[in-house]
Amino acid sequence: MLSSIIHIATGALQFWEPITRHTSYFIHYERYIRDLNDHVKSLEPKMNDFQSQANEVGREPSEIFTCWLKRVEEVQKIAEEMAHKVGGERKQCFTWLSDLGSRYSLGKKAVKKKALIDELLQEKLDIISQPMPTQVIQSLFNEDFKAYQSTDLALQKVMDALQNDGVYKIGLYGMGGVGKTTLAKEIKRRALEQNMFKKAIMVTISQNPNLDTIREKMAEQLEFNVKQYSVSSEKLFSLIKQVGQVLIILDDMWKSLNLSDIGIPPDCCKIILTSRNVEVCKSMRSKEIIQLGVLSSEDSWKMFKDYSEVVESSIDSGNVCCVAREVADECKGLPLAIVTVGRALIEKSLPEWKDALVQLTASVPDNISELKDVFVQLKLSYDYLSPEAKSCLLFCSLFPEDKEIYIEQLTLYAMGEGFLQGVNTLQETKNRVLSLVNKLKASCLLLEGGEKGETVKMHDVVRDVAIYIGSNENHEGYLPKSYQNEPDWNEWENVKDCKRLSLINNNICILPEKPPECLHIQTLLLESNSDFSELKTIPDKFFEGMTTLRVLDLCYIRFISSLPASMSYLTNLQVLDLDSCSSLEDISALGSQNKLQVLSLRNTKVKAWSAVVGKFTGLKYLDLRGIGKLRIPPKVISNLCQLEELHVGGSFTKWEVGGEETGENAPLHEIQSLIKLKTLSIEVDKYWEGMLDRVFIKLERFDIVLGPIITNSWTYEKRASLRASIRVNLSNLGLPGWVSTLLHKTERLELVNSSCPQLDATGGDGLQCMKILELEKCNEMEFIIIDQNRSSIPCTVLPRLKNLQLKNMEKLTGICSSPLPNGSLEELKGLKVDDCSKLNIHQILLMSNDRLEYLYISRHDSMKEIISTCSASRALLPKLRTMFLIELPELMSIWKGDSVLPLGSLSNLTFLDVTKCNELRYALSLSLAQTLESLEELYVYDCKMMEGLIPYDVVVVEEASSAATTFRKSISPFSRIFCNLRHLDIQHCLGVFLFPLRLAQNLIHLERLSIAFCNRMEVIVRGEEGEAEKGEDIVSGEGILFPRLQEVELGELPNLTSFCSVVGAGEAFSPVQLLPSLLKVHVHDCPRLTKLPLGSQSSPNLEMVKGEKEWFEGLVWDDEKSKTRFIPLFEVYEVEKEEEDDGEDEEI
Repeated sequence: MLSSIIHIATGALQFWEPITRHTSYFIHYERYIRDLNDHVKSLEPKMNDFQSQANEVGREPSEIFTCWLKRVEEVQKIAEEMAHKVGGERKQCFTWLSDLGSRYSLGKKAVKKKALIDELLQEKLDIISQPMPTQVIQSLFNEDFKAYQSTDLALQKVMDALQNDGVYKIGLYGMGGVGKTTLAKEIKRRALEQNMFKKAIMVTISQNPNLDTIREKMAEQLEFNVKQYSVSSEKLFSLIKQVGQVLIILDDMWKSLNLSDIGIPPDCCKIILTSRNVEVCKSMRSKEIIQLGVLSSEDSWKMFKDYSEVVESSIDSGNVCCVAREVADECKGLPLAIVTVGRALIEKSLPEWKDALVQLTASVPDNISELKDVFVQLKLSYDYLSPEAKSCLLFCSLFPEDKEIYIEQLTLYAMGEGFLQGVNTLQETKNRVLSLVNKLKASCLLLEGGEKGETVKMHDVVRDVAIYIGSNENHEGYLPKSYQNEPDWNEWENVKDCKRLSLINNNICILPEKPPECLHIQTLLLESNSDFSELKTIPDKFFEGMTTLRVLDLCYIRFISSLPASMSYLTNLQVLDLDSCSSLEDISALGSQNKLQVLSLRNTKVKAWSAVVGKFTGLKYLDLRGIGKLRIPPKVISNLCQLEELHVGGSFTKWEVGGEETGENAPLHEIQSLIKLKTLSIEVDKYWEGMLDRVFIKLERFDIVLGPIITNSWTYEKRASLRASIRVNLSNLGLPGWVSTLLHKTERLELVNSSCPQLDATGGDGLQCMKILELEKCNEMEFIIIDQNRSSIPCTVLPRLKNLQLKNMEKLTGICSSPLPNGSLEELKGLKVDDCSKLNIHQILLMSNDRLEYLYISRHDSMKEIISTCSASRALLPKLRTMFLIELPELMSIWKGDSVLPLGSLSNLTFLDVTKCNELRYALSLSLAQTLESLEELYVYDCKMMEGLIPYDVVVVEEASSAATTFRKSISPFSRIFCNLRHLDIQHCLGVFLFPLRLAQNLIHLERLSIAFCNRMEVIVRGEEGEAEKGEDIVSGEGILFPRLQEVELGELPNLTSFCSVVGAGEAFSPVQLLPSLLKVHVHDCPRLTKLPLGSQSSPNLEMVKGEKEWFEGLVWDDEKSKTRFIPLFEVYEVEKEEEDDGEDEEI
């Protein structure tokens, strides 16, 4: 009896639950809409956070973020419309019963969209922005590679192995200095150039590999934002799997590594490892092991001549040639030795050549037998250096293997060490160091670093030789130490005699209370000893025995909160670097260092700094950037009258200006007393004029910010490499005179809310130094440069400009009031224009045609086409890689015309986004689509009148016997169109179908397809009657359509009935012909799609089918076996759970 009652009650509850839910839709509809709007507001912080992350790295939104953002905008729009409807109802009377249906509909829709917002909030967007294309272009250029017999042979073997599907791991070995790294870079370049891989990444492993650092470097090259997210082995594994087809080069391996510990999957990538030891290649189970041998005698001589500039045909050099051949032979075919020796002997006399030959035949020290093949040659190159260049090279050896060495850091250390003669100022020291570095690079003893012009690196063989020389010759006392574990301080007997000790990047957790005596030490480098350890304190007596210390580097020791008392012993200290000691608050132990010239407190938490630093009246360099809540009291800065570099930007903005001085903060005019100042980084929150003109005239480097900067800065040029930057928000005031004073040497200018009519007038220099220019809301500006004489400008305009951003410029018509001279804008790589409807963009495109790589045009009300002119002899935008066309209401076409574009036009365009261009009927004309063979990503959103991607009817070949037949025999017009397309995302288009079958055959590289909100679309791929008879000729060579497609998303397509349909084909196209690589299918709100292109044998790697439960249960399958296979892979589309009871709507 009880069970019966329970059964009845349960049934009643099951019946009552949907009634209650559906009734609540019209009873509580207002509350549901309020909840929806509250949820919409909760999206804004996440949206802003993601956008700020994208802006921080200076990139445009990625596909993932763009799609997410558009979904957010859609739900925001719907919520706003629903709120408006509710507001309208309240103004009417007697409508309750008549609007019952609409209230029900509104309530139900609000609940659904609220669930959608929950899903949007939970989504994690790892890679949020597209990389700047310049990185891709730079990676395809390897100026160091020169082809010789041995290198060509190894190169060909590796390239052949890469094309062998059975080879996944390749070992490349050879002795140190033979050129393995250079060859690996060339392999990477060619693999990308030949489209063998989607990505090619190269990382250095070295003797003591740090797996975290290796993962970060790999993730960076996969466009992952390592600044915002950590990189675990699982995350790297996922990133590589997502990209697929990745070439990974592991350079300079010394021992076997477990690749899974790094995060490298066993499939979907190929691996090249380089090593000096063939056993390492074997232990890594390399399928192919290739040796890079030394150069032959003839190749050695050819290479030696190139680098030594010996001319065989010269009568005067006859005797030199004979000796030079012997010298070349003594280099034993090693490229590193040939290059360094050749460079060292340029323009040397015959006696010097003979002396060099004698030195090269000298014996090698017994204790460095591992360097025997190259030591004598490198030692010879070293001996030919000047004393200062020798010291600079040996100083570089103090940095860890493969470390990027900042030239500015070298400059500060050189000033502290005092090994440069005849220099007195910081700028003179910097110039000398740059000169020495260039000479060492010319001698191939230093290499260009990753940040060109900012960093250098050492070849590990050169470093090994330099370490030997520095620790043995003439008691120079250079002692770099590298440990994987905590060092044993008791073994350090040789430390007491060293002059320069480097413990950079060691795992030091505890420093000894009483360190070894270092009576002669001049430099101690303890940088970065807390990344993977917890060095929290420096013992109070640690520095007592180091009274000769001149350079002390403690930067990136993140956990120390105070400095030890023994700092008072360091009375000879010249340089103290505490950069990024992020827990450091107390520096009271300082004060006795009256010789201190360089002090960096950047990114610390120091509080009572001014009383200490104010004593260092000899300071030439002071860095206070990144200190939270920094206060600068009066009469501190003015007391540091020897300062040549002052950096306070980003820490302190409350300078007292003009008559507003209260005595609480430093007045701005104190900087006027710094008559030796050459470099200034400063931020001021108030408008100021005139006070610092005398100082500014002498500035050589500067980063000056005035007022709040509100733009989302976007740039091609690395900001670190900029010497002169001004960012000004003027709140509708005119341009201060000091800006005009600095304008002729400014490299970056960001100007917001200014009433100035122009930046430069006749008599100016055309802004010759400007590299980045960003203008926003300068509403009085018609031209950036005004020709007041109304004649031609005498000089080129903005000839070095790399990046131009113009936003909300109401009156801006053009760059210059007169025709631009030749050479103007010729270096422009990035152009972003937003809401500048009067601007003649075509003029800018014409002048920057040959170099432009990035183009973003948004909200231009009168632009009808992007490219309006065509010259048969000049390729159009041949280097353009990325193009965004956003909200262009009058745009009719990207290029005006249907004739063939000049050869090379848009040949590098890989990314195209067309959004809200409502007059655009087709994304591309046929001739333009045929040109874009490099296109990889295409996004088309909210183009209300768009009928298709290209005008398919243009290529119809009519037959007299049947005028109604379309897409006849000729398929040549579609040849190569979209042949490299990887991602396609379409929303809000009018077309009945997306691709004709003859075009779909080209999409052999398509990986992701997303289509949504296309109300008229009936089929994705449509073939015409008779095409089914073509069989395999219609699809790709293997009879497979979309062979690499991995993800398909179909949403809000009310009329979609089929994925692929061929008129009259019947069952001619079986599911096995479609989507063999498919991994994920996501379908929602496609009620008429009753059959998927999936069968019992198709898509063997499928992981997920996602959609509404009712839709999946209603699918038609070829057989029961197919249905049984896909049931375990099905996931319910959670946002649409409320729709499961749609069938009950009529019953309520």
